[in-house]
Amino acid sequence: MSAPTFHVRLLRKWSFEVDAEKCQQCGTCISACPNKALGWGNANLPQTISPENCCGCALCKDSCPHHSACSIQSNCG
Repeated sequence: MSAPTFHVRLLRKWSFEVDAEKCQQCGTCISACPNKALGWGNANLPQTISPENCCGCALCKDSCPHHSACSIQSNCG
């Protein structure tokens, strides 16, 4: 008898915000994202480009050497 298969679907969507005055456009936060949820946005600043891929782990925020990633917020639907 095989084990049952489970599929997990996240109900929360997360968004990433950056302090434009502190951001040095180094891309560390983009590289840190394990799910490729971040990319370059307007004004050459990092932003969430694939919110469905963001799991809210905050690796982007924690990896920023300039402390410009100021928040990871849940957008509950």
